[in-house]
Amino acid sequence: MPANYVVISDAPVTLASPNGDIDRDFDFDADGARDDRATVLVWRAAPGDPAAEVTVTLNGRTVQTVNFGSTVERTFHEAVEAGVLQETGNNIQFRITQGSGRLTFSDVIALYKQP
Repeated sequence: MPANYVVISDAPVTLASPNGDIDRDFDFDADGARDDRATVLVWRAAPGDPAAEVTVTLNGRTVQTVNFGSTVERTFHEAVEAGVLQETGNNIQFRITQGSGRLTFSDVIALYKQP
């Protein structure tokens, strides 16, 4: 069964609370994605000091909440249940949901199976 991916964002984006943008949205399509297949979401995070809690939503559904306790740069991957990723009209949001701090994220990629 073939797989595909879509690079949602490659450039670094910094969120900051309380003095700055606390969220960022990206709209994207996933050619050939099927809503009966799970998705893997991958992203790189470089928390600032102090670190904040960040929630990631895909098409309005919370897929991951991370409370950064240190400034160590790392990558994340999250299995997203079937039915969340659509072939067109997707939206992913990164939002600082708790605490005062900064987060720079990049390399946001969705991996998915095709029929």
